[in-house]
Amino acid sequence: MFGLLTLLACAPTAAVVAEDAAGPTLVGVTWALDWRLGAVQVHEGGLTLTRDDGVLSVSEGSLGDVGLSLIPCETSDSGLARLNPIRAAYAGHGATLDSSTWSEGLVEQLTTPETRVLGAAAFEPTRYCGAHYAVAPAGAGWEGASEEATGKTFRLVGGLDGAAHTPLAETSYAHGALIDLLPAAEGLHPGQAHDLRITVTRDLEAALQAMPLGGDPHDAAWLALGQMMDTVSVSLTPTDE
Repeated sequence: MFGLLTLLACAPTAAVVAEDAAGPTLVGVTWALDWRLGAVQVHEGGLTLTRDDGVLSVSEGSLGDVGLSLIPCETSDSGLARLNPIRAAYAGHGATLDSSTWSEGLVEQLTTPETRVLGAAAFEPTRYCGAHYAVAPAGAGWEGASEEATGKTFRLVGGLDGAAHTPLAETSYAHGALIDLLPAAEGLHPGQAHDLRITVTRDLEAALQAMPLGGDPHDAAWLALGQMMDTVSVSLTPTDE
């Protein structure tokens, strides 16, 4: 898998769990990806969003999802606040991947945003405080890959106020998010082992609103991805009840 040990391995993945760590104890995870649309309208031909500068329409778009992985607790705050400023470059640097990792590779079609349930993993009881989410250039053999999407992390084709559709955003740079699990885990007893469905939700409206038009497509894509990663949210749903 392209760059996975670089993208999903920067923090120690075999961390010893601190006794006072507040994260939930997990024995299994089912990963899912979802979208928050906000004011984005989904049509048969793509997406539309009314922005301050006009009505944006998108007829093509893709996103390459390369991996999801849990971060074991090391201290009571798991060190996430310290790492957040370098979140874009950080999606892991250790030698091994955590056993919770999903790394199959998926190309999402942004013009038909939907919930995607990914792989499941079972492992020894471990207390987790965070999660990684990483996107990267799509491989030709990934699920959902196309000729246009291959080699691209994020791409959009569209126009403003009825203008002819052209590439608006396109980058092959990888990006990622560090997600704090603790707020979403408040209702879970930290001493009880859980099998959870963890849904990572991205804000499509925030990404499209942040994307500048008329400039360098790479810069536009990078700003859109940055806003998307800054607004990621997570929900934890027990699958063992």
